Amino acid sequence: MRTFSRRGQATAIGGVFLILLIVTLVGLFIYQLDYQHRYVVQSLETIENRKKVYLENISISENYTIIKRYEASDVQAKLYVLNGTHVGKNSSLGTKNEPIIVDSQTILNLTIPGVEEPLPPKNVIKNGDFSDDYKFWTYKPKANWPLFLNEIYKAAVYWRRINGEGRLSQVFTVEEDLILKEAKLEFKWKVGCLGMLRVTIDNNEVYQRWIYDDKWIYVNQSIDIKILNPGPHTLTFYAYTSERFCSLLIDDVKLILTYVQKYEKFSDVIYGVKTEVSFNLPSSNVYNFTCRLSVKVNRSLILEAYIFDEENNVWVLDNKFFAKRNEWFNLTFDTSKIMLYSESEYPFRVWFDYLYIEATELDPDGFTLTIENRGSYEVKVLAYWLKNETICVRTEIKKTLLPGDKLEIRNEDITLSRGSSYEIRVITRNNVFKYVFIP
Repeated sequence: MRTFSRRGQATAIGGVFLILLIVTLVGLFIYQLDYQHRYVVQSLETIENRKKVYLENISISENYTIIKRYEASDVQAKLYVLNGTHVGKNSSLGTKNEPIIVDSQTILNLTIPGVEEPLPPKNVIKNGDFSDDYKFWTYKPKANWPLFLNEIYKAAVYWRRINGEGRLSQVFTVEEDLILKEAKLEFKWKVGCLGMLRVTIDNNEVYQRWIYDDKWIYVNQSIDIKILNPGPHTLTFYAYTSERFCSLLIDDVKLILTYVQKYEKFSDVIYGVKTEVSFNLPSSNVYNFTCRLSVKVNRSLILEAYIFDEENNVWVLDNKFFAKRNEWFNLTFDTSKIMLYSESEYPFRVWFDYLYIEATELDPDGFTLTIENRGSYEVKVLAYWLKNETICVRTEIKKTLLPGDKLEIRNEDITLSRGSSYEIRVITRNNVFKYVFIP
């Protein structure tokens, strides 16, 4: 019995040791798996962090300029009249609606012979043979101009059914671009009793006669061209017969106008205005500027702008502007000294009103630094350094920029010097980015 008990104890102890061994082996296996897992995760995180380091992408820019506006009084702007007559007392370009007025003066006397070429005579009366009834004509009273007689005689027929003077008229036009040299009125008429025919152009009588003749009377009447200014006019026939139901016929009406074409214009006088505008900007830190001057003329013309070439001591044509009559426009230029010239065959006047300047200058109160995250991962910006040959300044930031974020940092503690070279170093958690600029 004792021997069996010892064997049982040995078997039990061996079982315990076996269980402990199995548990130990399982624990080691699980530990190994956990260790491998943590190692893989750590390796992946390291790779990801290194990837972020290499893929950090930021852009750096700066703005060290401001736009400043100057009035004429700020820049000591002056307008000098070189050719022309200064009208009135105002000589300042700094007040709106109080312009400097300059009248043109004679700058050149010329005598250039003109060449004129006669053009073929032109009949300006339509349907003068009345073949198309009374088309293009106006007549009244209509009862005294019966259409059936027009169709029978193929002429304008005044047939006095009711008492009253008959009127027959048509509008014609004298051309504006040509010179009228001669005008002739042609027509024929007859009447079956004592009758009168009077012809006017507008309110000017050009023909009148009483007759008692049933034969055609042919009229070829010269017209004074002084009454034929360019534009529309009205030719009117006034007909009257002493008896009712007596016919007065008018036919083959023509108004022959002879023009000449003038190919070379001439002017015995040329008028001009020449002025000079100059000013001095108060700041030496100006990069560029735009000057605007309001100008108006009372006659449409070409305004020429000249800039001064300091190196060659000569005025050089810079631009030409078409100035419309009585319309204000802004004359724009980017030089502190300009000469304006215009001329015409006729006297004219120029108004100069209100000059102002918009200048791009170095900001005297600091600058703005812009940092933009252009990458696909967040960037932790810690600080930036600004340095050149005389300064070295660190500014703390401690901002996280997500992809696409932009950070603007205003620095008013440092005034930049124009022409100096500056280096900016932006410190992130993983990188240092350098950027150089010269104001």
